Amino acid sequence: MIAASGYYAYLGYLDLINLRDDESEKKREYTYLSFIASGAALIAAVIFLYIAITDTEIEAEISL
Repeated sequence: MIAASGYYAYLGYLDLINLRDDESEKKREYTYLSFIASGAALIAAVIFLYIAITDTEIEAEISL
């Protein structure tokens, strides 16, 4: 889960830095929002993994 989220955050970052100046305003906005969403998904995955590792009462399995 973290690997996939990290991969999508990386792809979003590449899309963001590769935007040209002549791109439409809509494309710039959607690319920026996509980067924010993939970053939020990465943060959520890290938080879930932290909780799953540290909480002894939780009934979650971690597959590596």
